[in-house]
Order: sequence, then structure tokens, then C-alpha cells
Amino acid sequence: MRFRTRIWAALVALGLALAITAPAAAKTGPPAAQPSVIGGSEASTEEFPWMVAVSYAPSVNNQYSGMFCGGTLVAPRKVVTAAHCAKGLKAAELKVVTGRADLKDHTSGKVLDVGSVWIHPQFYDVWNGNDVAVLTLTEAADAPPLPLGTPDDDLYRPGAPGTILGWGLTGDNVPRITHLRKGAVAVSKDSFCDVEYADFDPEMMVCAGSDTTRQCKGDSGGPLVVDGKLAGIVSFGREPCTPVELPGVLVRVATYASDIQQQIDN
Repeated sequence: MRFRTRIWAALVALGLALAITAPAAAKTGPPAAQPSVIGGSEASTEEFPWMVAVSYAPSVNNQYSGMFCGGTLVAPRKVVTAAHCAKGLKAAELKVVTGRADLKDHTSGKVLDVGSVWIHPQFYDVWNGNDVAVLTLTEAADAPPLPLGTPDDDLYRPGAPGTILGWGLTGDNVPRITHLRKGAVAVSKDSFCDVEYADFDPEMMVCAGSDTTRQCKGDSGGPLVVDGKLAGIVSFGREPCTPVELPGVLVRVATYASDIQQQIDN
């Protein structure tokens, strides 16, 4: 089971490989990118203004705007994403695209530079947890941020309704998409995920999904929103992405709220 869960994370590279256009860039590019929300429907940045694309700078002008991971604006100059999205990359290799629901529409939104990258110091790989990164932008984004979930919030009660968002694949063996999608999910019981994922740690992780909707390759770094707050960061899941009923694993943001806030205040 441990091997099967790792296949999904390895395919992070798929999104990035598709996002890069030059062969030379592919050799020096980020890890891998992931696909998109299965189920759900198209979403807009008017409804979710804090949703951003984390992009590979040399490919930011391609049809996917260089997107290989999702991210969440949590302060005017701070974006939260997954650590495995940023590991091994320099700030100059990254861009953040705001206000662009359709990645191929380069007339909308804004492309912002990344000035610095913070990765949780205890991050090793997704299966060991701490899959959290904060990107500091060189200028403020023109969009309202999403509040962080904290230990004082009751965000992880089993059955709590939430929303996941992302770009990319909407199923197994299908082409990538360019338009942002949203999906309604519910927080799963920790005991259920502990059985399904050998690497699941309820202190650092949370599972969420539904009978019709779940995260898939390409959604990494994107948010789980519960009660209007950032509750999770898409981390990893089982490959293939069907059956849909098996929820994906996300970072339990409340566990890292103080670490993230420290980066926001820095």
C-alpha cells in the first residue's frame, strides 16, 4: 500500500513536464506537477480571488501559464503551497499567477515574481509530513487573502463540508485542463484514512473527499477550504485517482498555523 500511494506523488512531475516547453528547461525544472479536481465544476477567481497558480518561470507564457501546482494567497505578499512543489527550486524559477481562472487567457490576471521561498525545515517527502511552503512575492497581490485555519477552529470534524480547487486532470488518462475547477468534499474520519494510507499521520494530515469528487495529480499545493478558512493543502493520494470515493491526503494547516503566521509576519 505504501508503494501505491507513492506513485501519485511521483506524478507531480507530469504537470511540470507538460508545463515546460523547452527541453533544456525540463532538465533543470522543478519536481513534478499534478493534475486537477475530479468531479465538481468550473470555478472563477471572482468567487475564489485568493486561488493562485504556482508556475515555472520559463514556461509562464505557455497555454497552462507554466502552472504545475496550486497555491493560496494568505497575505498580500504570501502564498501557501505544498513543500514538494517548491523543493529544489530557486525563487527566480517561480512565478505566481493571480486572477486567472483560465490559464490560457493571458489577458487576465497578473503574473508576480517570487522573492523568497520558505520550506518547512523538517520536510523530507510527502509521506513523512510537514509538506508546507510559503512563497514571498516581490509585490502585493491585488486580491483578498484567505484566512488561515488555526487549532482554535473546529475544521476537522468528520463530515465537515469543504471545497477543493485546482487545475489539471479531471480523471485518469485524460488531457489536462486549463480552467480552474472546484469540488465539494467532506472531511473524512482519521481512522478511515489511517487504514487506507500507511503513511497517514493525523497530527500532520487530514483526508477529504466525497462519492463524486476528489483531488488528483496536478492539484498539489491547492487548498481545502472549510468554514471560510484554509484547512488543508493538497499533498498526495492513491494512483489511479479512481475510484473517486477514496479521499486524498492534505496537510492539516492548523498544525502549522503558527509556522505559517511567522512567515506572514516576517
